[in-house]
Amino acid sequence: MDTTTLVNNLKVVFNALKNDGIDIEYIALSPAYAMIPNSTYKLMVASPNLKKMGLREMIHIISSKLYALLDTESLRRLDRVAVYENRQFLEENTPNGMIDQSICESILSENLELV
Repeated sequence: MDTTTLVNNLKVVFNALKNDGIDIEYIALSPAYAMIPNSTYKLMVASPNLKKMGLREMIHIISSKLYALLDTESLRRLDRVAVYENRQFLEENTPNGMIDQSICESILSENLELV
């Protein structure tokens, strides 16, 4: 599966989360393993809901939606999910060059109206 297909599939998931009332400020993919680029990704999500709901509940909500809406091939491309309380904290805690900005923009650009 190419990255474009994965990104399009993730758009469906995050639009569904938005429809469920989950605020998503920023979404990013980074290689799960620096030595093996483009194999699997770490999905990073910045959401103000984290403070209200707590980390376990947010991970559960996001993971449940991923499993419900993604096909097996898409799920295999995601190694793990990390949730941050805001975009700044996400970016500050990600090593330089580990976020593919083109993927971030692609995920956010279509049908997601971020608050």
